[in-house]
Amino acid sequence: MGEDTRSRLSPRSGETDRDPGVLDRLEHGVDAGCVARWVDHVGRRSTPPLCRWLDPNDAVVDSVDRALAGVHASRTAVEYLTRAVGIGTIVGVLLTLVGAVFGYGVFGTAVAAGVTGACTGVIGGVGSAGGWLLRPHVRAAHRGRDIDRLLPDAVAYAHALSTGGLDQLAVLEALAGAEDAYGAVSVEFQRVISEMRYAGTDYRSALRRRAEATPSETLSTFIEDLVAVVDAGGRIEPFLRDRTERYRRRDERDRERRLEALELFGELYVTLSVFPLLLIVVLVVVATMGEPTTGLVFLTVYVLIPLSGIGFIVLVAAVTPDEPVDGLLDAPQTTRDGSDRTADAESLRGSAVEGNALFERIAARTRRHRIVSVLEAPHDLLRTRPRYSLLITIPVAVGLLAAAAISGHAPVAPAGWLDRPVRSTAVWVYTPAAVVLGPLGVFTEWNRRTTRGVTDRLAETLRTLAAANETGQTLLESLQTVASGSADPLASELGTVHAKVVHGMRLRTALVEFNNAYAEPRLARAVTLIADARAASSRIAAVLTTAAETVEIHDDLERERRSRTRMQVTVIGVTYLTMLGVMAVLQTQLVGALGGLSSGSGAASAGLVGGADGGVGIAPATLSLAFFHAATVQAVVSGVVSGYLRSGTFRAGIPFVLAYGAITLGVWSVVG
Repeated sequence: MGEDTRSRLSPRSGETDRDPGVLDRLEHGVDAGCVARWVDHVGRRSTPPLCRWLDPNDAVVDSVDRALAGVHASRTAVEYLTRAVGIGTIVGVLLTLVGAVFGYGVFGTAVAAGVTGACTGVIGGVGSAGGWLLRPHVRAAHRGRDIDRLLPDAVAYAHALSTGGLDQLAVLEALAGAEDAYGAVSVEFQRVISEMRYAGTDYRSALRRRAEATPSETLSTFIEDLVAVVDAGGRIEPFLRDRTERYRRRDERDRERRLEALELFGELYVTLSVFPLLLIVVLVVVATMGEPTTGLVFLTVYVLIPLSGIGFIVLVAAVTPDEPVDGLLDAPQTTRDGSDRTADAESLRGSAVEGNALFERIAARTRRHRIVSVLEAPHDLLRTRPRYSLLITIPVAVGLLAAAAISGHAPVAPAGWLDRPVRSTAVWVYTPAAVVLGPLGVFTEWNRRTTRGVTDRLAETLRTLAAANETGQTLLESLQTVASGSADPLASELGTVHAKVVHGMRLRTALVEFNNAYAEPRLARAVTLIADARAASSRIAAVLTTAAETVEIHDDLERERRSRTRMQVTVIGVTYLTMLGVMAVLQTQLVGALGGLSSGSGAASAGLVGGADGGVGIAPATLSLAFFHAATVQAVVSGVVSGYLRSGTFRAGIPFVLAYGAITLGVWSVVG
């Protein structure tokens, strides 16, 4: 590579201190090994010969450099391209040898071996090198989507702080320090603060560099407009207010488009979900003509029906943005400069009181108290962590299945499934599903309702806090006023926060503990805003009012989403019940008719291998099992789809799966 290219690929000015980003952390274990060093050595050896006949494309080099900067990788494009060349060379050589051996073994000639080896080597080498080069682009694009998702809330947070009297630099420092609430957006501003503090870069230049390096075009535009406002001597508060309103309107339009897409996908799923049933009917009709269709019927039941649900979930996931943060806040440190804002509470306490026997005894008693609390009230732990129920229910389900199999109540042979399809499926499928999913669904729904009991009152509570603060009360006094004036769950939690502070705990720590009991991103952002605003000033009524407006907008959008998806969930449920009724009619009418056509006592056992006696291509017992399993699989798919459509999580579908499954088992206990 030329000298000019090398100079452009060196670390950018002001970014030589970049911390290892996502890409570097993922590759850290490989970089430390001899394999990575060997790959890099091969890449360095292979790069000069390649450059003699392959002129480096400056556009590609710039693209790799920008992608690496977008994921905060400390390595340069030269190092990354060298690694890609090394990987491509090694993979290409190995695949050349494999292709040559395969070609010679198949065709028996050296020419065929050479052609096959050359083709596989070139394709494999180029593909592996290209795939390696695509990794930072994919990760940069993912970070860009996370930034775009969080930017409206981050700008609203900055606007709220600016209304509380913070200057523009203090607002950016607070935003940089709120990574646990605003994720990738905060990380971008951490780079700005780091350049200013450690590289001596001025405020405007650091912002411009970040606008060039960020993988989000929206954030880049926001930073450029912010720099323009600062250069013009304008006030930051009106600019942030304008951007907050603009992003809100954009967010509303995006949500409207997503809801319209979800409605379209719901209608598409309802239409396509009927296709497997129609296909089964067609296959049964073909079977009456003597054609063996058993394999195709079971392929439809176990493959086609699940694929329809998977395809729908993929479509829904494509238009439903994931929440980039988990809603958990870190315990605070004593600084708010963004460089070292938060840390684990236990490690902080340990470092602060190291060697102090008194505090060591306090820590030990605290741990014992937590263990005793879990033993005395395990349901509270399961409510906050529903997945922990699997540690109990999965072994219980396995034990029940083992006992049923040993005692003979759960048939293992295929003939037993055909003779008793309802009982066999109930033992092997419905019982473990109820044991495992039942408690998980109960605790998940309990957690969801508890969290909603707090978040649904969040906007109103913030306005009440603002009103109390305007009367001259401090934030702590306002918390006491809210707690004493209402009996709802949020007021009770705020009363607990007030009691902790009165007994010596820092307010931020108490708020963080309150938030982490629910781990709701919307609540985490409100708590972060309250804590940061209170640290700047005791007069935060304007900040609380602005936060309440933001929460109200989110609540309105969430209510609209729930209302519109509720209709889709209802349609899916009605469609499934209709299909279940049709399958029940087919079970009672069609299976009996086929029983009259078939003959021979071995029809049931022959049905599993694709044949039946008497000129019928599928045995009645096999068809009965297929209908029941089709209804069961469709119940699972419809339940998962309904839950994912409602809230974007698979666990939300557990109540639907259990309800549809119970209805299916009840119907087939009568008609099967």
